[in-house]
Amino acid sequence: MEKKYRIGIDVRDLKKARTGTYTYLNEIVKSFSKMQNTDTEIILLNYHFNVYTGKNYLLKITEHILFFIWKQMALPLLCIHYKCSVLFCTDYFLPLIKFKTKYYSVFHDCFFFDHPEYYNPIWLASFKTLGMGAAKKADGIIVPSVHVKNRLSAIKPSLQNKITVVYEGHADFSSLNEQPLSATEWNLIYGFINNRKYILYVGTLDKRKNLERLIQAFQKVMNSNHQACLVIAGSSPAYKGSDQSKQLKKILQEKQLQHSILLTGRVQQLTLKKLYENASLLVQPSTDEGFGLPIVEAMHFELPFAAANNTAMPEIGGNAGMYFDPYNIDAMADAITALLENNTLKKELIQNTTGIKERYNWDLAARQIMDIFMSK
Repeated sequence: MEKKYRIGIDVRDLKKARTGTYTYLNEIVKSFSKMQNTDTEIILLNYHFNVYTGKNYLLKITEHILFFIWKQMALPLLCIHYKCSVLFCTDYFLPLIKFKTKYYSVFHDCFFFDHPEYYNPIWLASFKTLGMGAAKKADGIIVPSVHVKNRLSAIKPSLQNKITVVYEGHADFSSLNEQPLSATEWNLIYGFINNRKYILYVGTLDKRKNLERLIQAFQKVMNSNHQACLVIAGSSPAYKGSDQSKQLKKILQEKQLQHSILLTGRVQQLTLKKLYENASLLVQPSTDEGFGLPIVEAMHFELPFAAANNTAMPEIGGNAGMYFDPYNIDAMADAITALLENNTLKKELIQNTTGIKERYNWDLAARQIMDIFMSK
């Protein structure tokens, strides 16, 4: 009898991640599960403890220790126990100990290198020592864009030949149709919008998201279009060093913009679906993105978008979006105004999504990743 090809997936991050990394792991697990057959088995390597995400320093230290034990001791033993042919970790980190199992990781971006000031020093040190030490032993590293491949190759040339680009997909919003909508959450947002056109931002309240400049650009937009409002849908990032939520709230109060700009906090997926469906445009002003999932989701909903002309966003959006210099507030305001007022331009950009948005599919991504596993 032929040996079964077993793929072990570290799913600990499902208990911790809250944004794009959660979507990645959750969707890729679902797509891999569809691919199981008599020759291939998907094994979810579950972490059977709660993951602490609070602010208590001692408990955070404890969580770092538990994370080390999980990655460096538990995962290798689980791979031996389940006779895994492959270990797949989607959170950058792999075990340093390596037996017969092939190791593959996902680097979603290069923020650890490019924005070290955002991260907890202990977490950053563990990434640079354990994370990068294990990456050197990896059989392959998967990244979501050519931009990340080029950046990571420039930072760590020794990894260049291990890196493969696999584009991400978008969440399956169609599966939400049967779920109940939180009337309170949507009513608060809908009451704020009050039949006005609205510009939508989706993502964390992270410094690199460039939301201060977005607010300034929106103020310029208001000078010509008083009926528009801005909805910022997202919560604080996982890392305190990059959190800009308090500063943004302070700006809205000082400039008396509470009736024109709404910080929703994290919203449930069905509310997010309605926000995409009813927005006039999406704006993504980030100064750094490894992929740009909201752009893909906007294309899925045939929602025109304006995005920064840097890092991965032009690669992902192609000619389906308008691009601007994220450091130029006037250019950002002009792009937003054009999409608010020029219906011909909006229709043209929506038409351009054909042939682009089809690239971003989780089942396709899973098949490509599986091919990587089988080919090495």
